Amino acid sequence: MKKFLRSNLFVVFIFFIFLTGCHKDPKVIQDVETFDQMITQKLEGKYEEAIAYDLRSQEDCSNGHIKGFLCMQEDGKTIHDIYHDIIHVYSKKTRIFIICEDGSRSKELATLLCKKGYKYVCYFSGGYQNYVNIHPNFTPEIGCDC
Repeated sequence: MKKFLRSNLFVVFIFFIFLTGCHKDPKVIQDVETFDQMITQKLEGKYEEAIAYDLRSQEDCSNGHIKGFLCMQEDGKTIHDIYHDIIHVYSKKTRIFIICEDGSRSKELATLLCKKGYKYVCYFSGGYQNYVNIHPNFTPEIGCDC
């Protein structure tokens, strides 16, 4: 009887893990070289599916953004609005790169996506201003086609 209970308990445990899912945390990028390399690979089409989102205001994006990033903060969209847009359009194998003003909104969105099962989500720690401050040769793209 004990063996039967133990084996059933093990099956229930495995089933619970399967239902709740195992997710990893988003990748936090802290150096510009790594971030630039990943974005360059995106721009060169090295990833089958990849998107890059800038969560700053439309005005801030227009005043300067990283090449290849789309401005997502329009008409008062919340992080949850953007999250729902992403999960309805992109597969879980999409590589997702995120940046915001200070890193907090990027982390929030990246965490939500990872909990949903997206495996390739990363954001730049400290946000756009940190990126600009520590990047030795950064020239922003001006204007926004978003």
